[in-house]
Amino acid sequence: MVKALQKEKSEESLLSEMLSYLEPKQTVQINGKLSYKESLQAWNVIQLQKEIIDLFPQLREKRSAFGYTMYYNKEPKEAKKIMEELEKQGVVPIMLLLGKVKQGD
Repeated sequence: MVKALQKEKSEESLLSEMLSYLEPKQTVQINGKLSYKESLQAWNVIQLQKEIIDLFPQLREKRSAFGYTMYYNKEPKEAKKIMEELEKQGVVPIMLLLGKVKQGD
C-alpha cells in the first residue's frame, strides 16, 4: 500500500511539473452539468460554461494542449492539506463539487 501511495505521489508531482496552471481574472460561481456519453458508455463530458472560457482565454487556443489535476479527498483535513500546499506554490484551484440534480422539487 505504501508503494502505491508513493507511486501516486510521484505521478502527482510529475503531472504538476508538466502543467503550467492558469490563473483566473476574478472569482465566480458557475453551475453546470455532467453528461453521459452514450457511445462511450461513460460520464466523461463536462461542458465548460462561457464564464470559464472568459476567465481563462487561453482555452480558446485550439492547437494548445491542456491538462488538469483533480483531487477528491474523503476527509476535509486531507483537502485542506492539499490547499495549503497549492497556496505555497501560488496556485488557486478551481473547486468542483459533484452532486445529483434533484428532480421534481
